[in-house]
Amino acid sequence: MGQALKATHLYYLFLILVCGIATVYFSRYLVFGAPLEQASFDYGHRSASEQCKNKAGAADHQAMKTESGLRYTLTTPKNFRPDVPHPLVVVWAPSMAGSWLNERLTGLTRRATGKGFIIAHVASVRLSTRAILELETVPRTIIDRWCVNPEAIYYTGHSDGGTVAMALTLLPGAKIQPRAIAPSAMGMDATALAEFSCPSATDVMILHNVDDTHFPGFGAEAVRWWAACQHCDLAAATRQTDGCIHYPGCARDVRIQYCEGQG
Repeated sequence: MGQALKATHLYYLFLILVCGIATVYFSRYLVFGAPLEQASFDYGHRSASEQCKNKAGAADHQAMKTESGLRYTLTTPKNFRPDVPHPLVVVWAPSMAGSWLNERLTGLTRRATGKGFIIAHVASVRLSTRAILELETVPRTIIDRWCVNPEAIYYTGHSDGGTVAMALTLLPGAKIQPRAIAPSAMGMDATALAEFSCPSATDVMILHNVDDTHFPGFGAEAVRWWAACQHCDLAAATRQTDGCIHYPGCARDVRIQYCEGQG
């Protein structure tokens, strides 16, 4: 029961974070200044964990590179405790964006670290199935080096980054099952999704512009696929006060929602 409550709490924290993506995406502005700074997190009376022995310490926009050359920056809470497991948010980049631009497109750093998340902004690569699976080495590397709760890994990203977040949740070769994903303007429609099996327990929040000309209608198609595969009650879907459509009654209490804006 306690673990379920903790997972629910982390999920809603993640939703608070990705609302920042919606604000930037739908307004089409870059973020600078305070939203990109580290914030401190209130650890309360959390005790040290055995799994965190010899893990890395605090990082402030630390430039990193995997063994295969994939680049990303990593930021922890300002008062980071290396002996406590942390949730991890991985922000995948749109096409041609490095980690610097990726961070300024989403503006999540201060919000994420203030909620106790480690956050990684990954530079883009030319997408293919092989390249997407290779990108998964980024969170795997972070998990090896820092103390990360393996059941609290979250993916988000815009355009190509949204496609990566979606694909890494579905591809059979992927080794990490994220707790939740929030792809924005991703490039996978119902035809592409029909090739995949339904993941067991990943929450999904899809963001898409109603007048997107690059991937028109992909968000609406994708959320219907997710709602169907998770056996949600499609007929009972309603628009909530947050402006997003929520699909109730999903299997395993999975949460599926769709946020559509003008832009």
